[in-house]
Amino acid sequence: MQIYIQSRNVVFQSSEGNKEKLELKTHDTINEYFGFEVPVLVNTPEGLQRIFDKCPFSEEKKVNCYFTMLYTVPDKNLVEGVSQISYPNEEFIITE
Repeated sequence: MQIYIQSRNVVFQSSEGNKEKLELKTHDTINEYFGFEVPVLVNTPEGLQRIFDKCPFSEEKKVNCYFTMLYTVPDKNLVEGVSQISYPNEEFIITE
């Protein structure tokens, strides 16, 4: 297992093929051990590759891209609001 503390990402292998079961077990384990609720998303290397392949940025921009996966679909009004924000030398796109 590898843990990326700053990003709160964990990389691990499991023989369990059901992502929902892994999410629930991981969620419950964190809750039991640390005493707080944390949304948990489990993805596979193939799933991450699909996200990367569908990246709307050019190949040149992909090299320095960051992805954020959301636990639930955000409110449409919030997406519209955040889409109006502009940062120098930054570009972001919200996709499914």
